[in-house]
Amino acid sequence: MKISELKFPHIGMRTFKTALSVTIGLYLARLLNIHSPLFVTIASVMTMQPSFYETYKSVRMRIVTCIVGVLLGIALGNLGISLDYLPIIAGFGIIFVVVMMQQLKLTRMIALTCTIFVASYIAEIDALDYGVERITGTMVGVAVSLIVNYIIAAPKVADNLGNILFETYEDVMEISKALVLTKEKIDLDVLSKDIDEANSIYKLTKNEIRQPLAPIVPVEDLEKIIDDYNRVFVLLRMLSTIPGNNHLLTDENRDCIGKVFKYTVIYDEEMGEIPDIVYNYHIETLLKTLIEVGKLHEGVVIDEFGI
Repeated sequence: MKISELKFPHIGMRTFKTALSVTIGLYLARLLNIHSPLFVTIASVMTMQPSFYETYKSVRMRIVTCIVGVLLGIALGNLGISLDYLPIIAGFGIIFVVVMMQQLKLTRMIALTCTIFVASYIAEIDALDYGVERITGTMVGVAVSLIVNYIIAAPKVADNLGNILFETYEDVMEISKALVLTKEKIDLDVLSKDIDEANSIYKLTKNEIRQPLAPIVPVEDLEKIIDDYNRVFVLLRMLSTIPGNNHLLTDENRDCIGKVFKYTVIYDEEMGEIPDIVYNYHIETLLKTLIEVGKLHEGVVIDEFGI
């Protein structure tokens, strides 16, 4: 195989930022005379997350687990207990850590806290010296990860939300138009995936903008758009179950369809037929929601996100 034919694996931005954090952390460990740079490396690797919010959350949890584990290890390590009983005391310490972390609702950090506690407790060097090294190294590692993740190519969560909302709006209008004007069976799978993704990114965006130096995002308007998309989906699914022979429209709905879709509905039904009340009620609700969605789309998605 020729070298030109080799395909090199893609190196993601998170991978690059993790490597950079470790590199910077190791240099800082040398400058700060930290004798155990491994602690800096572990903290840098474990706190680097895809978004700034997730990294910030990981930093807080990492600091809590480190301090709890180290302090408990120092406390028990300075009791002067015989080495014969050290494993027994360590076992009781593990029970204490597990119960305390459960009370603090930090169950995800139980394993790590237990590991730090045991490492501090059985350290061959002075427990206090080990604890200071561990906390200092952890602080350096998490600080570097947090700064690197914020400065270098921070994920644009809000922009991602703007893009998915724009795509969802196009699908909403296209599917609604097909249902109202063609009487054909519609496929809601694509729209369902769009709305699920929009809901997921919206939740992440709300958490992201609560962090320091976060951009200003119109949360209330975005939440209204998400709610309207969910309402449209429910209406579309409901309308798709109504038989085609009940699709006669009222004059009011015909006029509204012309305003929403810029399309004139031709009167092709037989004279004397009476429009179905239930069908037209849902159509009216759908059209009013689409008008509201259109206004929010213009004022928020396009104006705020520049799409």
